[in-house]
Amino acid sequence: MFGVIMGLLALQPVIAPAESARLTPQTTFHSDGRGTPRVDFVTEEARLHGLIALPSHERPIAPERMAEDYLKLNYLRYGLSPTLSELTLVGCRRSLLGHHCRFQESMAGHDVIEAELNVSMDLNSRVTKVVNTTHPLAGGDRIATEARIPAAEILQLIETDAKQKAILSVPRLTYLPRADGFALVYETHATLRAPVRFVRYLVDAQSGEILRCDDEASDHGGRDGRDTQ
Repeated sequence: MFGVIMGLLALQPVIAPAESARLTPQTTFHSDGRGTPRVDFVTEEARLHGLIALPSHERPIAPERMAEDYLKLNYLRYGLSPTLSELTLVGCRRSLLGHHCRFQESMAGHDVIEAELNVSMDLNSRVTKVVNTTHPLAGGDRIATEARIPAAEILQLIETDAKQKAILSVPRLTYLPRADGFALVYETHATLRAPVRFVRYLVDAQSGEILRCDDEASDHGGRDGRDTQ
């Protein structure tokens, strides 16, 4: 029986490593019209085809610098400005595989919700992968930059919506990407008691409309470490 199994295995096609790599999708793109890569594996094949450019440094440099140099060379690919002015480096961490630098997207001084760019590098600071959830900021000059609804009114709006008293984190202004552009919103985290739950609210800073209300987990069964009012 063992000989039969070995014989069947011998008949299976052998896939060379290079061919196997070609069978693996190297890049996935956003499906919402952004046209930019969402997950981008940085390969030699992509460089040879002129899809990406790689920084050239004679000596090893810090991961933060390498990540920024790579993004500046490939800013068009990721829908960024040449100077990366919309990105703020949040931090870099090291893992067993290498280094990982995380950038936050912002505009007009406020973060864009769930818009980050993560650059992964090997232990020699060579870029290997980019995970990109940023939004190209074309037409950013037409966005609202100041709130019409005072932050002090957010508590009342949320208590009316929740039909109960609430404890809020200090509302902060952020931008929420939408099909028609970016909405300036207050983001706040509410502790509700009936029943006990923790909710993230996004409230339109121009109209007071509650755009999102998401249940979320909280550590230690109560305050989640944010400043409250």
